[in-house]
Amino acid sequence: FGDSQLLGYDDDTHHLLNLDPQSMLVLHAAPNNGPYEYLNWYRVSQLDSASHVIFGFNLSTDIFRILPGWQPKDHILLDSASLRLYYDYPLLHYLKGMATVFSDKPKVSLKAVEAGPAMAERFVKTTEHQLREAADQLADVFQYSLEQRPGPVRKTFLIYQPFWASKLDLKETLRLGEFARYLGCVINQKTGATVLFAAPEPQSESSLSLDGRHWRQSSLAIS
Repeated sequence: FGDSQLLGYDDDTHHLLNLDPQSMLVLHAAPNNGPYEYLNWYRVSQLDSASHVIFGFNLSTDIFRILPGWQPKDHILLDSASLRLYYDYPLLHYLKGMATVFSDKPKVSLKAVEAGPAMAERFVKTTEHQLREAADQLADVFQYSLEQRPGPVRKTFLIYQPFWASKLDLKETLRLGEFARYLGCVINQKTGATVLFAAPEPQSESSLSLDGRHWRQSSLAIS
């Protein structure tokens, strides 16, 4: 369960198969309104045959989606009916994104050229109190969701490094790392889920997909 970073569409081999090489993946991902939306889907999903459930948290975007005031209609371009088409033909998604970039009124989340600095600046302006309060509330909803819909014993919470991390100075980079660790700790304490981190190797723009705001599947290392 997660956003479009977890979905993946730019390589033949999905990065989550590094965790379970022989598994069949069933993805509940994008377009969505972040963790709160996918937890709604989780509570009504049929998971009887699942041996492992993975919840993705993309720091690029989910860090803002869990804050008060998030309005999904201002950011989400794709509807559910379009998702299968773009998954089968990723070039169409790229072209749609480029058309959005050059539109008079582009969706904020698809302004690939400008999104990195703008999102990094938005993180800088978000206070530590706001971040921790949002993380605590999310952990409570995770706990409630898992109690309402008990799933497999094996649960993983996977935190993805944001594509805009390189736009931060050292102080803010450290603050981002502290938040990621705090989020992982409260999720683990509330749910017992194993917390892992996904980041590109090497750390460079060549690790990004065509739209400039997702990590390529082949670049991601999970630890």
